Amino acid sequence: MWHNANTLSFRRENRRGFTIVELLIVIVVIGILAAIVIVAYNGIQQRANNTATIESISAYGRVLQSYATQNGTYPIAVNYPCLGPNGVQCANVTDGTTVCNGTGATAYSATFDSAVRTIASSIPGPSSQTISCNGKQYAGGYYNSSADGKSSHITYFLANTTNCGAPGGVAVSSTYGFSGGIECYSDLPGL
Repeated sequence: MWHNANTLSFRRENRRGFTIVELLIVIVVIGILAAIVIVAYNGIQQRANNTATIESISAYGRVLQSYATQNGTYPIAVNYPCLGPNGVQCANVTDGTTVCNGTGATAYSATFDSAVRTIASSIPGPSSQTISCNGKQYAGGYYNSSADGKSSHITYFLANTTNCGAPGGVAVSSTYGFSGGIECYSDLPGL
């Protein structure tokens, strides 16, 4: 195939790059798509964390009821041990004077964990995502019982929702809405 010099130069002159307007449109479209993906990812991540917390509360509910069936009482823990691995932070994680904040509740958590481990070798802990209320941060969940172990409850925190979910084995008896989520107070069946 023969081409003359004029044809080649004409074709080269018609080749052009993208205009600034075209580049700006592409950049804006990519920015919009990125924003949509980031918002969707954050929502998915929060829902996954909330689901992990609800599943953990369900597991604790079943184990604590099994413990009560075998021992006639729930584990006695009137000092609010955190749920999850020993030393985990829960409840008001910004207030070092709160008993249930991981470091202050280590001894209480160890005693509670020992009681729980007589029934189950391991239980997944609630998510450590935090929610805000009056300048303080709340996370995870904690346990409390009456002094005689005949009644007990679990309190847990979920982010960016107004629904406590439906953890198996516990009945949500009251809620408290925070600006960044909700506190769920759940009773275990009385003995």
